[in-house]
Amino acid sequence: MLIPKIALLLLAASLPAPAQKPTLDAPDRAPIGTRIQVQWSGPGEDYDVIYLVKTGADDAAKPISSSAILQGINPVGLTMPEEAGNYELRYRHKTEIIARRSITISAATRSLKAPATAKAGSEVEVKWQGPGNDHDSIGLFPARSADNARSLTHAEIVQQRNPIVLRMPEQSDEYELRYTSRNTRRILARRPLTVIGGEASPVVSPPVPSTPRR
Repeated sequence: MLIPKIALLLLAASLPAPAQKPTLDAPDRAPIGTRIQVQWSGPGEDYDVIYLVKTGADDAAKPISSSAILQGINPVGLTMPEEAGNYELRYRHKTEIIARRSITISAATRSLKAPATAKAGSEVEVKWQGPGNDHDSIGLFPARSADNARSLTHAEIVQQRNPIVLRMPEQSDEYELRYTSRNTRRILARRPLTVIGGEASPVVSPPVPSTPRR
């Protein structure tokens, strides 16, 4: 018995649509330290996770960068690492990885451009090249100070603002400009700068050992 064509169409319409295969869509390449948007398709349940690992990492490897899906937000943002190389984006649903995508993180030019000398108390424009993530910072430090030293003055990069402006200290001395990543706290670029025409930095004499009385 032949089934009428209209009956076949109605039957097909009543059948559930085949489940979509989960996917991840993102750039094939991205510069170090930048933030990218990852488009996903899949269950989209709250606390599903989109994350980044090194290529070939075990399925249980700790994410280098991750973002949870909340209220179906799509795309999600991920910050790329400061180390160039080959990586993999993964979509984890509950305990299962349901989608993967390769991405290459490439080295980026990182530099600071500013005058070699500046007058004490003046404002100096500093042009930068680097990831330019919001709240990366450009700071001024005493020359030869430790990498974790507190800056004398600094300004944060917001919405790719370039150049940024720093006010110089009142003391003449040797200083160093540093570009610091907000995400990793690594120093990405340095440049020496001499402040002139201000008060001389105090010279601290070494203590004189006391002579014991006889």
